[in-house]
Parts: sequence; C-alpha cells; structure tokens
Amino acid sequence: MNNYCYRLKLPAILNQKLPLISDHGLVPLDYSKTFYHRIENITVFNHQLFDWLDSLNLSYLAGGYFYVPENGSFLPHVDSRMAFDQGKFVDFCKINWRLGGSGSTATWYDILPEFELLPQNNLPESISTNSNNLTNFCLPKAGTIKPVFSVEHPEVCLLNPGRVHSFESGPCSHHMVSIAVSIKNSNKPLLWNDGIKIFKDYIVNQ
Repeated sequence: MNNYCYRLKLPAILNQKLPLISDHGLVPLDYSKTFYHRIENITVFNHQLFDWLDSLNLSYLAGGYFYVPENGSFLPHVDSRMAFDQGKFVDFCKINWRLGGSGSTATWYDILPEFELLPQNNLPESISTNSNNLTNFCLPKAGTIKPVFSVEHPEVCLLNPGRVHSFESGPCSHHMVSIAVSIKNSNKPLLWNDGIKIFKDYIVNQ
C-alpha cells in the first residue's frame, strides 16, 4: 500500500470521458503558455456522482478543473493550508479524472529538515478564475523537498493532495477534474486511510 495514488475502476456511468461535467469549457481560452485552475460550482457536476457518493455514505465537498500545457508542470504544492498541521501532514482523499494528457505524471515529495510551507492566494504564473478566499494552495520553500514517488496519472484515481505533489504533462496537454469528498454530514475531507477502506472495491492494484 502507498500513501499517494491508486487507480480506480468506477461504475460505468462514472467512467465515461466526461463523466461529471455538463459543459466544462475546455476550448474557449488559449492555455498554451501557462497552467490554469478554477474552482467549479456544484451545478456543473452530474447528479449520478452524488447518488454514487451517497451510496458510500460520502458527500461532495468541492471540485475543480486544472490544465497543464504540453511539456509543462503544475508546481509542487499542498492543496490546503490545513494539510501540514503541527509539523505533520494530514493525508486526505480526492478523486481525479484525467482528460487526455497521455504520458502525464504525478509526483510526490519527501520533506527535508528545513521544510517550510508558503501559503499562496494564487499559484505564481498561473491563470485562475478563483477568488482568493477559495484558494488554499501552499508551496514548499525552494530546496526543501525531494521526489519520493511518481506514477503516470491514471484516467481515474484516488489521490492524496495532503502531501507535497506536482503534475507534469507529456507531449499532450493535461486536463484534470478533481473533487474532494467527506464522510456524509462531516464537512471535513475524507482521510486517506478511511478512503482506502471505503474505495477498496474500486481500487485497481498497480
């Protein structure tokens, strides 16, 4: 078992190429020079997603769309200011769908003794439609991390965004939909070890 990423095989209705979005607007902007992210309104997601989560006693917390240009990268980061609490990482779950971007990789990092997290309103060099109060990314101080685990980003996966991680695209641009979930009525991100148990019937060994 690892603490970073597992490929998922979900019910067929959720495995289609655009399984959750009524209109994701992948074309209108020129994303060719930078990476891009936005928080999504709950209304863009298909209700079949919510029915499936409900069957697992889970609820949808938040969702976003991310884009990395060809041969580009989404900087090493942690998804939440709360993810590094009192010197320890808080491992939690997201479900990611990769749209296109064959050859894209996700990489996680160990921290060095001088590790420090730097909260960001928006990631540098990115284009974002997020308002600052919706963005919780933190960047590690330069030179305070080292890579420890890397995997080709599956088309669908359970992913731990609570540790420092980055995304690198291959020769094709990388579109990604990412949602955070919680135990129903808890309003807190699903912890990683709990998620492994809940999604055990959907995890594909890799």
